[in-house]
Amino acid sequence: MSVFNHDDSPYTVLIELVRPGENRSRSEALVYDARFDVPADGGETREAVVEKRPYIARYDAYEDDNFLTDQDHFHYYPHDDGDDFIAFDIDDQGTLTHR
Repeated sequence: MSVFNHDDSPYTVLIELVRPGENRSRSEALVYDARFDVPADGGETREAVVEKRPYIARYDAYEDDNFLTDQDHFHYYPHDDGDDFIAFDIDDQGTLTHR
């Protein structure tokens, strides 16, 4: 998993992968939780190993670790071929875009 910052301010990005389902508590559903401290015009990469199953990916982006600029989620379906990599770009407005 990678986050690439294309802005001149540093960002903190919080990312969670959760298993969908109404019958799970939050602790049962959460399978990955990471904080990315991304420098201005830089990037950060982390390895995330999870089972091959559908997830909901949630993210929050904070400019200067303080001001919330974007918050959203998307449904993530790992590929059967094993070539799974989640990457995000932060634009100059603080918006995260999932590649």
